[in-house]
Amino acid sequence: MSIPILNLLFGMGFVIWFGVNIFARSAQRGIDFLWLFVGAVVCLIGIALPAFTHDHTSYATDWFWGVILNLLVGVCILGGRLWHLFQADPEPRQ
Repeated sequence: MSIPILNLLFGMGFVIWFGVNIFARSAQRGIDFLWLFVGAVVCLIGIALPAFTHDHTSYATDWFWGVILNLLVGVCILGGRLWHLFQADPEPRQ
């Protein structure tokens, strides 16, 4: 029971951290917040996957697919759409 709770806490921390970075550094805030929201919803579906399919599959299978879903979100959304938040700020010209 503690793993989903820790997953939610770490997920909340990431959403807050990315939200602050988007607000501080992004020129396209609306699109970036949309992708952050889409990623958060998909990750929550991955966390709740065992509850959705508890009658049909085992908990380990659902946990595995939840981990795969979260990794895909990390690679596709964070590595693609929100990658510009990780790039260094340009040097100011004097």
